[in-house]
Parts: sequence; structure tokens; C-alpha cells
Amino acid sequence: MELKPFKVKADIYWAFFDTPNPMSDKGEFTVDLCNLSPDAIKKIEEMGGKVKSKDTKPEQGKFITAKSKYLIEPTDEAGNPVEGKVGNGSKAVVLLSPWEWSWKGKKGVRFTPKSLVVTNLVVYEKSSKEVSTDDVL
Repeated sequence: MELKPFKVKADIYWAFFDTPNPMSDKGEFTVDLCNLSPDAIKKIEEMGGKVKSKDTKPEQGKFITAKSKYLIEPTDEAGNPVEGKVGNGSKAVVLLSPWEWSWKGKKGVRFTPKSLVVTNLVVYEKSSKEVSTDDVL
């Protein structure tokens, strides 16, 4: 199958758009594209990509992790930069560019987000648990 860019609708989880994912040994920017449709799953698998799921995270359904060496710049539907951090559960339409990789006898297909349009924003807010300084030893 020819590796051509294609669009998917997805729920966004673990968006590292403007800082590299600390779990990436290559300093990549990443995003989990979750709750993929059956058609998106079929297309990804036909190209040689691997779709994942985790029993411990059923809210994410079937997903892939899209990676980029460059900042991922989400926009709204009007093409404006998204204000605020994109939080888990946001919805987006993503243009994915597939690419082949091989390393130490293994090979496959991975996906880079070429554009990411947020259609329903859930703003990420860092939880600020108040810590009392009373009774500090």
C-alpha cells in the first residue's frame, strides 16, 4: 500500500506539543490519538502500523502514538493557534503522514501529525493540591 497522508478523528491524550515527551529517548514531540474509528484502525494496520489498547486505560480505546521531531502546533477550526494547553479528552482531526522505519532487523510504519485541528478543547489544568504547612516536621 502506498504511504500517503490521511485524516483521522481522534480523542487527544498525553499531548506533548511544545515540549519533548520526557519518556522519549529521542526528544520527540508526541500525542496519543485515541478512540480511533474502525476505518482509521483498518487504514493504519493496512499500512503496517500497530494500533494499541490498554486494559488499564479503557477510556482511550484503540490508539496510536504520533511522533514528530518538531513542535506540534494545534489550531482551532478557523486556523488560529489554540490558546491554552490541550488536555486529555480533547477532540481533533489530524492529518497523519506515515513513514517507514527499520532498526536492528525490525521494521514498521509510524505516523507524524502534519496538522492537528482541535474541534473540542478540554483545557489542561495542572492539579494544585493545597499542602498545609501546619504540622510540618
